Amino acid sequence: MASIEQVSENDLKEIQKIIGEEFPYTRKLLEPIEQRIRKQNYFLFKLQENGKILGFTELRAKDGMGELLGIAVRKEFRRKGHGRKLLRHAIGFFEKQNCFAVKLLVKKNNAPAIIKTSRIAMAIPNLGKISEKNIETNSN
Repeated sequence: MASIEQVSENDLKEIQKIIGEEFPYTRKLLEPIEQRIRKQNYFLFKLQENGKILGFTELRAKDGMGELLGIAVRKEFRRKGHGRKLLRHAIGFFEKQNCFAVKLLVKKNNAPAIIKTSRIAMAIPNLGKISEKNIETNSN
């Protein structure tokens, strides 16, 4: 059974590989993950099964605002509920951090991600605790 845990420094090479596969357009834009993981209010969680990382979610929580910076599941593990599990974990984490709003960051021309994120968000029963009115999709 897959479990979600905070990423350790030993996982960073594998997470960076997934980022390169799933978000190739960010290669030149983002500071190295080794630097981001050390920042306050920055959180990186992995979904793993039998020691293999299946996916991850990248979060930031500050001043009552949660930001879902990235969520990815490797292609061979998609369509098995792993993305939903990561998103549910992120929402629960934001609730524990006392976030009253959540911002979803999605690349403007990534319509499939916008649609999937909306469907997943609607399928989460406790999302109302954060309030759908406060869910914002940033399409930059």
